[in-house]
Amino acid sequence: MASDPITTISVHSSTRRLLESVKGSGESYDELLQELVEAHYPPSFITELRSRIKNSRRYPAEQVFREARV
Repeated sequence: MASDPITTISVHSSTRRLLESVKGSGESYDELLQELVEAHYPPSFITELRSRIKNSRRYPAEQVFREARV
C-alpha cells in the first residue's frame, strides 16, 4: 500500500500513547493498525472488507460480518 496517500485520523491522546506503547521499533502506525485489524478479524472478513474498499463500497461491520458469513 505504499502508493496510498498519507492521511490523518483523530484519536484521543491516551489512545495514541497506548498505540505508541505497543508499536515496535521501526514499525509505522499504519503497519501496527493493519496488524491489529488482521489479528482481530477473521480472514474472510478482511477479504470482504478489502473487496468493498476496492469497489468504494462502505457498510457497517455487522453487515459485512453477515455477508462474509463470519
